[in-house]
Amino acid sequence: MPAARIPASCPMCAGADAAIDSPLQRLLPPGVSRFIAQTPRFVAVPTFGCFVAGYLLVVPRTHVLSFGQLGPDVLREADALVARLSARITAAYGMPALGFEYGNNVPGGRRIEHAHWHLLPSHADLAGWLNQRLSGRVVAGLANLPGGLEASYVKTSHRLVKLYKGSHASPLPHQQVLSFGEFFYRTRQGLLAYACSATSSAPAAIATLDAYDREHHPRISLRAVFGLLAATSRRRSARSATRSKTCWSRT
Repeated sequence: MPAARIPASCPMCAGADAAIDSPLQRLLPPGVSRFIAQTPRFVAVPTFGCFVAGYLLVVPRTHVLSFGQLGPDVLREADALVARLSARITAAYGMPALGFEYGNNVPGGRRIEHAHWHLLPSHADLAGWLNQRLSGRVVAGLANLPGGLEASYVKTSHRLVKLYKGSHASPLPHQQVLSFGEFFYRTRQGLLAYACSATSSAPAAIATLDAYDREHHPRISLRAVFGLLAATSRRRSARSATRSKTCWSRT
């Protein structure tokens, strides 16, 4: 398993250290801690730019690349903290708590090289969506993550975790995964832009996505991804236009 290489400046290490005046801390009134909860080896903090209210990150105080690299005792502590926070989220927002971790499990493989568990109120069935696309198995909580983990995982309830083999958390990810990570870090552009740039130097086009699908055979066609995003965008535009017409008619 690759050893964690501590970057010169790790924002998660700084954010988990109460002695450091982090950017998040500077947004709060004096004397108010940025930690929603903490244990001897973990802290829970709100996220910057969160998608929804109640979005938290659970961060190990020690620099490590992923939760899959933590020892059994540390994982039991993490599992108890996540369960406690999940109950608080459900009580406060009336929704289940969705938890997950993602990213390359290799040094140099992603922008934030420090484990952090996402936890947010959501009705989204992420595990169900993944079940339709990836094979996996259930283990009884974070404390039962196997050593040398070569899979990503989604916490589907307070105690259960579903493992998905061969995904981004593998210690030896596919070269395309690493190439996309480097592309994103360099350009801040997404997967569709990466596929177009990797396939052709010509301007982006639907045919370029088709060519990428034929060459690399991704589990999920990028052409299908583009179609889904385009359809979603059209629906949002239509709803926005309908609301605008309603406002004009009322005036």
